[in-house]
Amino acid sequence: MTTAQLRQILAGYATQSSSPARNAGVSAPTAPKTDLFGTAIPAGAVDLGASQHAVPVTASTSFATGQGTIANVADGDPGTSWASTASPSFPGTVTLTYGEARTIDAVTLVAAFGQGQGPTAVDVQTWNGSAWVTQVSGATPAWKQNTASPEYLRIALPSAVTTTGVQLVVKAANQAWGDVALNEVLPTFGASASSGLGVRSGLSSAWLVGGTMQQTWASQSSPTLPNAVQIDPGATQTVSSVTLSAWYGQGQGPTSVSVEANPGGVWQQVLAPTAITWNSNNGTVENRTLTLPAAVTATQFRIVIRAANLSWGAVALNKVALNS
Repeated sequence: MTTAQLRQILAGYATQSSSPARNAGVSAPTAPKTDLFGTAIPAGAVDLGASQHAVPVTASTSFATGQGTIANVADGDPGTSWASTASPSFPGTVTLTYGEARTIDAVTLVAAFGQGQGPTAVDVQTWNGSAWVTQVSGATPAWKQNTASPEYLRIALPSAVTTTGVQLVVKAANQAWGDVALNEVLPTFGASASSGLGVRSGLSSAWLVGGTMQQTWASQSSPTLPNAVQIDPGATQTVSSVTLSAWYGQGQGPTSVSVEANPGGVWQQVLAPTAITWNSNNGTVENRTLTLPAAVTATQFRIVIRAANLSWGAVALNKVALNS
């Protein structure tokens, strides 16, 4: 069967505007630039299946352009870039406008030579139909490299937002060469979590990365250790530390963990087994941040729980945060 014949067959399965499969999937950081039919993979929540519906996007900026074109930040290709003119005036904006509403829960910035020209202070705003609403104020992207290889930094929103526009307010940038530059601005949707330790009835592993701080995950009774919870951030992310949040830590918090990352098909340990001590056994949430020896860029991360307090027969966490 030829590719053309396969496309003809699959065209009959394309999602319609009323389909529950439309905009029901999570962003895939390893997805190609287009689907089988050449349609660009849209920002935010994608369609389930091999076929995507087209979502027009327009990029604009208040900065003057010195190199490339601003359209490059929304073309899905990390190999193309945009740069301002020298000595740009801050703050300035980079704006993406969509032909239909998109659901997003994070924005990933992609830049080559980030330490030389990447943004270092930004607000993330979304359009509510009449005004820009600040979702994240004062994010400070910390670029770890200064090479031609694109680096990915993810800025998580407090909660998912459905919007027709995303705007970066760039307040400062590295200016080794006098300008500010970006390869891509990627609004994404779908940070997810799964558990190799099972899930206690009535709870959800999804609450490790979503919901309120009071919505928690707990393993099944008498979990087999070591075992892991896996975090899929919804886009390639550069991580320098991991924060574990738990209440009743002395009764059910992990006491020894390691961290693994999957940067491209092979899992690698990026943090050796590390002891964790919890100070309380009540409803006060405690945070423990584990700093990696070196930042790692990957599409998936695993928190391997090697030992835990098991006063009630299970290990539990309120949240897992991947920090750039």
